[in-house]
Amino acid sequence: MRNAFDIAETQSSSPTGARRHRHSPLLARSLEAHKEGAIAVNTWPASDQVSDGNFAFRGLSSQVTSRVVMKALVVEDDVELGRALVRALEEWGAATTLAETVEAATRLVANVELVVLDIGLPDGSGVTVAEKAAALRPAPLIIAFSGNATAEEAFRLGQLGVRGYLTKPLSLGDFTATVAALLEGAPNLAPFLVATVGREPFQKVLAGVRRTMAEQALARTGGNRTGAARLLGVTRQAVQNIIRDLDIETDDY
Repeated sequence: MRNAFDIAETQSSSPTGARRHRHSPLLARSLEAHKEGAIAVNTWPASDQVSDGNFAFRGLSSQVTSRVVMKALVVEDDVELGRALVRALEEWGAATTLAETVEAATRLVANVELVVLDIGLPDGSGVTVAEKAAALRPAPLIIAFSGNATAEEAFRLGQLGVRGYLTKPLSLGDFTATVAALLEGAPNLAPFLVATVGREPFQKVLAGVRRTMAEQALARTGGNRTGAARLLGVTRQAVQNIIRDLDIETDDY
């Protein structure tokens, strides 16, 4: 039984058996953006079908995401499923790498913007990869999936800010919707902030929020204060003040 989405076997209608793709206008715009160095991750209407060799991806949603993703990492030891995930992300315009082990993933996770992560890997838990990714600046967005994650693993993923979680076998529709939601929406911080009341001083929490957001914005823009200010929705002078007040080291960006 195949578990790589709803992959349907098809026969290529090309007499040469060459790869054929029926691109939607959204994909065309994504590919054009790719040429300019900014790759928009898009999804297609459900009526579209994107063929690759003897396989076809079906059931894509009509949502369109606006956040730019240039690099993605798929961490999956099931080769068929891993390649299907890679193909889907590449069709959306993301330059995607496949890793099949914790060891390989921890080497490759730096400088990616989206991680699609299986928790059950042959040499350990995907939580280790999530921990490494969460500590990076810029930190990537993470979607985790598993057929048998433990309660401890699920809890730890929540602590690390993993906002997307899917169960196996994967549905391409669910995967598409999760990617779109992750790229479009901000997380609800209220539960985390509520838990700090009475345990941490307000000023310490505020400083932590300012530092984390500033470091992420600076890392995503290569240390560019103007670009960081744009991401944060503040003035360039405000970014300068945060860097000064919190003694943020900018040489690493």
